[in-house]
Amino acid sequence: MRPQNLWVIYFILFIPYTSYAQSAQLVSAMINGCSSPDGRGEFILLYSGANSFTASPTTIRVFHGSSSPASDLLTGSFATNSSPYVSALNSLLPVSGCSDLNFIATIPGTTNIPSGSHILIVNDGSTYEFDFSGWCGSSIGDVYVLISTDSNWPNSGAFPNNPSSPDHLRSTINGATTDFTYQNLWPSNTNGNYAAWNNGGGEPFVYSNYTDCNPTNTQSLPVKLLYFRGAQINNVVKLEWATANEENNSHFEIQRSTDGFDWNHLAFIEGGGSSKSELTYQYTDQAPLEERSFYRLIQQDFSGLSETFETISIWIDKKDFLQIYPNPGFGEINIVSETEITQVTACDSKGNVFTIPAISRNEFDVSALSPGLYFLSISTPNETRQRSFIKSDN
Repeated sequence: MRPQNLWVIYFILFIPYTSYAQSAQLVSAMINGCSSPDGRGEFILLYSGANSFTASPTTIRVFHGSSSPASDLLTGSFATNSSPYVSALNSLLPVSGCSDLNFIATIPGTTNIPSGSHILIVNDGSTYEFDFSGWCGSSIGDVYVLISTDSNWPNSGAFPNNPSSPDHLRSTINGATTDFTYQNLWPSNTNGNYAAWNNGGGEPFVYSNYTDCNPTNTQSLPVKLLYFRGAQINNVVKLEWATANEENNSHFEIQRSTDGFDWNHLAFIEGGGSSKSELTYQYTDQAPLEERSFYRLIQQDFSGLSETFETISIWIDKKDFLQIYPNPGFGEINIVSETEITQVTACDSKGNVFTIPAISRNEFDVSALSPGLYFLSISTPNETRQRSFIKSDN
């Protein structure tokens, strides 16, 4: 029978957790513009990362070059008024069905770029009005538009369309620097060829083409990770993450490491395929390593391409290494300790103490307890530790 006067006491333990959102970096670039000359049809798309900042040539720095690291600055100066161009971009969006996409004129030195935002940059000779209707429904939100007036981005174009050797890019967004390359891996040298990069840069994960340079899908917007975080809770590690949109996402893999270098597989979690809404995921490591553990998240799409997100670390207190699961529990529960358990007792809200019989070294029978909150005293040869436990109805 459930106790009628059960005082439930909640002990809240603030546990530091590590949270990761997609880095501030270059996301995609229109390499082969559709205008004449070529540079008027080029653009670059950036992501602002986890922190807001004021748009300026100091906080938004994109470089190009034929060698690494890229050193020709493309964003050393910006036009002070992008409103007419932005109005033209917004006018091409459909009247209905595109409420989640909006282009915003950005004033250098004044406009605040919120965290989790995208930044579109064209050069000052741009006369090409891109139709971004293909991004409608992708939950991309506000896109901040800047017009570069840097002489290193000429109207003739900054990006070689079919380089004979890898070409290089570098983005430094709000202090975060990432390097990128691309090669001539498109099927043909055609206007509208673009490249998109995963978090962390390197080689593009997409070489594709937009007819007339107008994005018709979200391939230039890779899986957008909102966060990846973890925490120690009752001697297990709970991991959770969320995406804002997914394109062709097969699954996620969770890996664990003791040193951040050598990794072991933990689990596969099915992805959302192609989604334009926020999706959340979670995984519980029931047997975490003692002391420091590292976790990383890998996303793989149906074509076999993968993206590895940054690593998070969780500290498990060795002295406090004690697992109880399931919790809540009904019949049998597992209590795992680094040393032998000699006795387990349960105390209810009235102060009544019950001995919990052992089934095996780590299995204990709680079937005789009435549903409710208990505090278990778990004794080993050296000490006795307390843990809260909820006896469920079934």
